[in-house]
Amino acid sequence: MKKLIERDENGNFTLMGIPWERLAAGKNITKGMSEKLTGAIYKLKDYEDIEIDPEIYRNVKEFYEEYIKDSKGFDRLIEQAKDGFIQITEPKWIPAEKPPKHSGKYLATINMNGIRMTGEVGFSHGKWINQDVIAWMEKPEPYKESV
Repeated sequence: MKKLIERDENGNFTLMGIPWERLAAGKNITKGMSEKLTGAIYKLKDYEDIEIDPEIYRNVKEFYEEYIKDSKGFDRLIEQAKDGFIQITEPKWIPAEKPPKHSGKYLATINMNGIRMTGEVGFSHGKWINQDVIAWMEKPEPYKESV
């Protein structure tokens, strides 16, 4: 992956090849620079959309490189995380205003006559099924006894 922020031969930072001082207040932004800045903003948006915290990313990468000694395995892990096959962050409650993308059963906190309860709730065709949902998250994997 090509990095947005790089260092030139003198160790100075650049943004997609644009020297840092060319981005200072009062400097003229050319069409080419504007296109690179727009590209950088879109890359940043893509990065933020995958919602992998940089600290977690560094910790997992360090673990793979130090203990498993398999950098290609780490790359596969990241691709799986990007594709949604695995979750490498702690599950977080999602407000009901941001509903799931797919129908199914989810772990949810609901308001039942003024009392908050948590349990499994159905979601279908863009609506929660018979529940006043406050927040939700994917269900965890069921418990499995160790052998």
